[in-house]
Amino acid sequence: MVIILENSYHTHKLKEILVTSKHPREDAENYCVQAVDKGAAFEECMELLLLIEDINIPYAQYKLYKRMGDSLLLSQKFEEAYINYMIALDISNDNNLKKEKIFLYNNMGIAKLKILQYDEAIYYLNSCLILSNNMKFYQVYNKALYNLALAYISIFKVEDSLVAINKCYKRIDKNIEKQLYIKLKILEINCYDYKNQLEKCAENYSLLLKEEEDIEKALLGNIYNNIAGMHLKKKDYEESSVYFKKAYEIRSIYDKEFVSHTIIDESKLYYELGNLECFYNNIFHGIELCKKHNDYEYWILALMELEKVYKKDNNVENLRDIYKEILGIAEKNKLRKELMYALNSLIRLEIKEKNFQEAYKYNERLNKYIENIVNI
Repeated sequence: MVIILENSYHTHKLKEILVTSKHPREDAENYCVQAVDKGAAFEECMELLLLIEDINIPYAQYKLYKRMGDSLLLSQKFEEAYINYMIALDISNDNNLKKEKIFLYNNMGIAKLKILQYDEAIYYLNSCLILSNNMKFYQVYNKALYNLALAYISIFKVEDSLVAINKCYKRIDKNIEKQLYIKLKILEINCYDYKNQLEKCAENYSLLLKEEEDIEKALLGNIYNNIAGMHLKKKDYEESSVYFKKAYEIRSIYDKEFVSHTIIDESKLYYELGNLECFYNNIFHGIELCKKHNDYEYWILALMELEKVYKKDNNVENLRDIYKEILGIAEKNKLRKELMYALNSLIRLEIKEKNFQEAYKYNERLNKYIENIVNI
């Protein structure tokens, strides 16, 4: 009811401006921009856009579409956020709004990161950095560098990630951008983890935790989770369990979007300990949370953990369901590697089960997909 009243007010006010103002175009633009700057909700932006669609006020339209994209990004509706950013980008291109494109490129990179389209994420983030340099406008430069480092590590380009991290270190004032510095430090340690330099990870986490009082709770939960994973790799199960519990306690309150990561990561500990009941409980609970937050990365990771167990038990039905679920996620998000993995796995599974007709169908889908890639 509150939203309806607020929307009605905006409608009434803008209509009044358009009818009574001596300068309706300028005043309508100012009103829309002010509404966005004051935090207009998604529905309010939609309503304002409908009222100005026949008026040539591109900057206001850009602001409204970007605001809608930002709202959707915060709501974990990443594909829809990207669409709104794309419309805002078209408006920016058509009207030479160069500085505005810097913000859009960074956020489009984030949206693509969230749906695991890493190559496109890297393209947008590099576009943000290049345009920022060209215009000597650095408001989101450091954030874009961090996001670029995140994209590189997601496709195992560890050295490229470290290059971006070190560039960012050189640009920031640790005392002013404390939380960004901590995020960079976590990402740097993750790079060492990928290199299996566990002692270096331990040393850096120890140094980082000396600043524990200055670390935001969400980041602290991430640190504890990573330390738990490090101890799990070292087969130090007691310490791993201690830190998973610490991570869960913090994330369940301060970082609900990513508490699924701790739940799923902890399932690996239960599997190592032979506690399959807790393993399954964690995995399925984690998957449900991933679905809620559109966390495709950890959703797929959890399915891959299940695959290991079902393969060991030769559980054909459950394996089939897992591969179909991965296929569905991959098709929705246009994930080439995951789609080909799921189809190849289904082909092998059906051949093994002598379901040759099903294997043929999946093979046809795979061949058609490969043909489409070649023809792009």
